[in-house]
Amino acid sequence: MNFLSFIKTSDVYDPDRIATDLELVRRFYLKNGYADFHVVNSEANFDAAQGGYILAITVQEGPQYRISTVDVESHLPDIDPESLRPLVKLAPATSITATRLKRPSTC
Repeated sequence: MNFLSFIKTSDVYDPDRIATDLELVRRFYLKNGYADFHVVNSEANFDAAQGGYILAITVQEGPQYRISTVDVESHLPDIDPESLRPLVKLAPATSITATRLKRPSTC
């Protein structure tokens, strides 16, 4: 399924396809820093003039979360924070996403 696949020229109502498309909309917002996003309402109506269904989606985005500062601290005597800073993949003003919040595996 591709993003917004319900726009295809078909007059067949498929709730599973709509659910899949709503999930893709949700993932899009989460990927772009909208951690509080949710679908408020979705409504499908058949439009005979256009020969298919019109899907109206009402969303609440919430704020877009971005990283403000990034720093490395070490309380271990043999670990220099300066040597670790180049390994950090986050940068200020980057949108926070679920994939960026994953914790690294421990050694």
